[in-house]
Amino acid sequence: MIPKKKESKEKAFELFNIFYKATESIEWTKDQEKLKKSSDYNDDLGNEVDFFWHELAKKSALIAVNYIITSNPHSNPFNTNVYSTMDYWNEVKHEIEKL
Repeated sequence: MIPKKKESKEKAFELFNIFYKATESIEWTKDQEKLKKSSDYNDDLGNEVDFFWHELAKKSALIAVNYIITSNPHSNPFNTNVYSTMDYWNEVKHEIEKL
């Protein structure tokens, strides 16, 4: 079965969401004073902090996809001669870049 554009778009969104959710759930420290400062910084930044987390998730997803592409660009789990794995992951990368 040859993957379709929709599948690469869905995979891009899935990877982005994995990293975005991770940024939301990370407790950077258990130190209550540092947690308070972090919360205050987030409040001060307002919408800019959302932009930061968005960009961090996007860049993290791109790192993951680039790693996949460069790790084994000649493998083909789709078992087709028409469509290579690298083509698929390059499409996923392109979709992530558009997020």
